[in-house]
Amino acid sequence: MPRRRPRLAGRERLYRGLLRLWCAAPLPERLRGFILWCANQRFLIGVVGLLWDDEGRLLLARHSYLPAPGWSLPGGWLAADESFEEGVARELAEELGMAVEVGPLVAWTRQRTPRHFTLGFHCWLRSGTFRPSAEIIEARYFGPEQAVRLVPRELRPLLRMALARRAEAQRS
Repeated sequence: MPRRRPRLAGRERLYRGLLRLWCAAPLPERLRGFILWCANQRFLIGVVGLLWDDEGRLLLARHSYLPAPGWSLPGGWLAADESFEEGVARELAEELGMAVEVGPLVAWTRQRTPRHFTLGFHCWLRSGTFRPSAEIIEARYFGPEQAVRLVPRELRPLLRMALARRAEAQRS
């Protein structure tokens, strides 16, 4: 007796049919991109800079728009067609008035509202001094434990990951 294929659920059948059509149809790349854009979830991408001083303290910025005390990691949203590193450098220049060298990605977190990922990059200060703006009132270095307590709750996993990686690198 011939073996029967297991019956596919409706959604799986639809997916396989669409996949066959996707492979067979010579759709223009822009149209394929639009279809993928419509069919998938979208996330914003935030980038932050992790700047450490010689004493092992982390630079935090006090944001005017955050609830008191308002301390958080300096950074912001990635702009269209911008690399992660370009975004971090631009945000720190805009927010702090400082030029930085952007190093490796060391930490990340997923946040729900709005749906986004925040990526944390190790940075080194190259030039400039902090200048207050409408967005950033103050910038100051804090010890790791105090920094974890001060940053918004949703950034704490990112900061803990960065601290663990920093400790691991110092042991090596």
